Amino acid sequence: ADPAVAAAWLAGEVAAALNDAGYADVAAASHFSPRDLADLLDLVGTGALSRRSAKELLPDLLAARAPVSEMVRERGLGQIVDPAALDAVVAGVLEAHPDEVALFRGGKAKLRKVLMGKAMGATRGRADPRLLGAALDRGLGASN
Repeated sequence: ADPAVAAAWLAGEVAAALNDAGYADVAAASHFSPRDLADLLDLVGTGALSRRSAKELLPDLLAARAPVSEMVRERGLGQIVDPAALDAVVAGVLEAHPDEVALFRGGKAKLRKVLMGKAMGATRGRADPRLLGAALDRGLGASN
């Protein structure tokens, strides 16, 4: 993991999670190691885990001793990057919101953001935004 990113996480996210959990400092959280932080940040850096999900996982990493990748898998926190899965999410959202789709196709381009929000909500924020946007564009038949 990038040392500057790791330092920022230690000073921000990790310090806040330690404080919330009642630990005096990172050494008091004996189960949490530098390797755990590096693994967490590597997953964020590669896009396998969103920053939001990493922050959600942090308190559990402080409390339990398990590999980061295992905890991500067990909790279903990994980012959704499978195009077929994202296409299925988009299809469900478009089917559930035919009025918004019709208005979008009628020229109300701002409704794309509404539909994108609904699709992201359907994935509980776990979809890769760029890939979800591409899936939404395919679903809407948009050219961009």
